[in-house]
Amino acid sequence: PKRLYWPSLVLAIWNTSERIGSLLSARTDDCNLGERYLILRAETDKSGSDRYHPLLQSTAAAIASHYRPGRQRVWPWPWHRRQIWVQFKRIVLAAGLQPDPSMGLFHKIRRTSISYTAANGGIEMAQAQAGHASATTTRRHYIDPRIAQQRTAIDVLPVLKLPHSDPQMRLF
Repeated sequence: PKRLYWPSLVLAIWNTSERIGSLLSARTDDCNLGERYLILRAETDKSGSDRYHPLLQSTAAAIASHYRPGRQRVWPWPWHRRQIWVQFKRIVLAAGLQPDPSMGLFHKIRRTSISYTAANGGIEMAQAQAGHASATTTRRHYIDPRIAQQRTAIDVLPVLKLPHSDPQMRLF
């Protein structure tokens, strides 16, 4: 049912920061809900390596609500692949949200997840979560500065107290 499928998919993107294509390719035998993890195989992941993702309890519970061990995929999609974006856009619009025309809806969740990972765990953790070979790629294309504020010198410099009210005081 849609009411079970979509929340589990959104939570999985949020939890893993994975691309929609990788998640739609996730096999049921690579998902262990008891131990709360999901493995995405190298052949389905842009990074080219197997990726192990621990799952939050809420994500595992959402997946469990529609998970069927006999199925080939965790999130089967029986329609044309393009339809997943069409259907998700309808859900987003029905929720009263305005999609960003410059970025795919699933990618926006991925990017936001990676940004929060960087904000709270650092750029190295965000890079690993994203599966990027370079922190530069993560920083340049995935970190939203409104979420993961980059520290600058003004964040660490002490405040100088200069006498500015005394006209007799000359600094130079």
